[in-house]
Amino acid sequence: MRRVFGRFCIMQAAYWSFYASLPGYITAYMLDQGMSAATLGILLALQMGAAFLGSIFWGHLTEHTIIQFLYSISYIFRIMGI
Repeated sequence: MRRVFGRFCIMQAAYWSFYASLPGYITAYMLDQGMSAATLGILLALQMGAAFLGSIFWGHLTEHTIIQFLYSISYIFRIMGI
């Protein structure tokens, strides 16, 4: 159990490090390519808004669809005695 938790922590640290550093690199790259700062600001704001709304959507979908489906399957197996 401890080994799985350690791997999960490493995965989470890598994900959030990438998620935090990517907008900085995108900003520098796009400004170097000639994109205006206003357009870049709008695109980054849209990306953050999509990430926020996506997390709400996927969280709701997971809690209300997949979890109930898995619970129903587990109850069927319990009833069958497996």
